[in-house]
Amino acid sequence: TFVIAAAVGEAAAVRIAYHVGTGNVSLIQWNAKAAFVLGSIVMLFSATLLWQIPEHIVGWFIDVNDPRNTLTFEIAITLTSIAAVFQFFDGVQVVAAWALRGLKDTFVPMWIASMGYWLFGLGGGYLAGFVFGYGAEGIWWGMAIGLTTTAIMLSYRLYRLMRAERLRARMAAGIA
Repeated sequence: TFVIAAAVGEAAAVRIAYHVGTGNVSLIQWNAKAAFVLGSIVMLFSATLLWQIPEHIVGWFIDVNDPRNTLTFEIAITLTSIAAVFQFFDGVQVVAAWALRGLKDTFVPMWIASMGYWLFGLGGGYLAGFVFGYGAEGIWWGMAIGLTTTAIMLSYRLYRLMRAERLRARMAAGIA
């Protein structure tokens, strides 16, 4: 399902870049909002499935009738529930990142993503998984925290750049 959100983001980048070229601020804003809503709906649906029916999804990959898989099944159910959280935010951040690329904004989003993935994601996963002893769950919560942080920061940057007066000023300066 992430690929769907990525495709929505890529399409948004193309549409936004096109309208940057035409100078149509309202269509830039409309395309960014439409992509954000569509990507969020797709990922919310996916996250809901992971949250509501993790047993069925895990059952596609693990023989639930084999008693040797009991512990693996229990761990997978827990991780699938955590994956539901980062599934949504992963989709949001990829749409925001691509929309920003359509605005020719790549340097700041690169730093936002680096900080979100490495500092919050990897750092949080290390702390939770190894220092605080939560193991695989802690590592996955670290990923969820990293993706959530990145999604919030990229979305905020997109929101700030989408304000009409800022967008017009950037376009007049040849930045977006």
